Amino acid sequence: MTDRLQQMLRDEADGLTVPPAPAGAVLEAGRRRRRRRTGAAAAAAGALTVAVAGAAVGLGHLDRGGPSPDTASDPAAGSGAVFSVGRTVYLDDGAASARVDDTVVKSLYYTSAGVLVRHGDDPASDGGGPQRFSLVRPDGSVSPVSVETEETAHATDPAQPYLAWAEATPDGAEVVVHDVDTDVEVARVPVPGRFSWSPPPVSLDGDTVYVGGGRTTWAVDWRSGEVVDSGLDTLFPQVAGGRTVTTDREGSSVVDAATGRVLLAVPTEDGVFVDVQLSPDGRYALLVSEPDVMTTLGSAAGEVSVVDVGTGATVGLPPEIGQGLPGWTPEGEPFVVTGDTLVACSPVDGTCAETALEIEDLPDPEGGTPARDYSQELRLGGRTYES
Repeated sequence: MTDRLQQMLRDEADGLTVPPAPAGAVLEAGRRRRRRRTGAAAAAAGALTVAVAGAAVGLGHLDRGGPSPDTASDPAAGSGAVFSVGRTVYLDDGAASARVDDTVVKSLYYTSAGVLVRHGDDPASDGGGPQRFSLVRPDGSVSPVSVETEETAHATDPAQPYLAWAEATPDGAEVVVHDVDTDVEVARVPVPGRFSWSPPPVSLDGDTVYVGGGRTTWAVDWRSGEVVDSGLDTLFPQVAGGRTVTTDREGSSVVDAATGRVLLAVPTEDGVFVDVQLSPDGRYALLVSEPDVMTTLGSAAGEVSVVDVGTGATVGLPPEIGQGLPGWTPEGEPFVVTGDTLVACSPVDGTCAETALEIEDLPDPEGGTPARDYSQELRLGGRTYES
């Protein structure tokens, strides 16, 4: 497996139908924040008209199969953006912070018990050595979680206190579910079959753990132990709020994971691929047009919009939100950290908030030489970093 799941999903798109590839608290003083009405949001109608005609990301090209139930969750991750620099986790747009007792943070997950932090000796997921976990609770306290894995993909559901992953066995794999609030393992369920990746990747949504990496994507009810074919045609399951993204030569679609019903269709037209990323709770889809999907990962983006999957309501966002791979706040706002500025945008009206960050070890936006001690490694909440 690679360290860039998003790139793997795109590489598979030509031949498969796969989803693209998500210490104590210290108050930080002197935070400066201002809201601005972005050009893309202020002129939403005009921007969408242009997008429909050119980049196929406007409502004219969003074929919806009808509204879906709202899947809003209530994670205990607080409000505002969550990100980390080195081994320090920043909450509430950088207003508070907590430090984990390790070298560097690898990724951040939202749960109903707080922010779950995956950390280790270096920031890599593939070949990065042991992966350890800590829980940053809503009060800012940090609790160690007695889980340690290696070369393993993990998953959470922001509405629940659980961490899920798979372990290889002689007969296939075994799904493991751990309560990070009580630090107790709550389930182990055997899954039959042969897997291309060992252990296979998983996705957690409600009581179901989706297990990929083989010819069949299994749906495992971890409470009852029932294991069935999910019907999803993907090596890399990414299910959120009962929804998942499928991608093929024709474009991308957000579908109901249980029924396969298409909720949102985003076609590829005139050679313009539109990358679709779901928020951690599945309520929103971020659409980023990319004229050359194989070369623009991490480079300047084209048109950017966010869609309420349940209603189809769409707003335009500034291009900076589509540069690289953005994170998501617990409330479902896409955000980026560029230099010493955090930008988060409302999925409802497109209004963006800029926050000036006074953090010494933020990485150089010009791409300077990173610190060898990983003190400048940046990780965004709600984004997938593991394979």
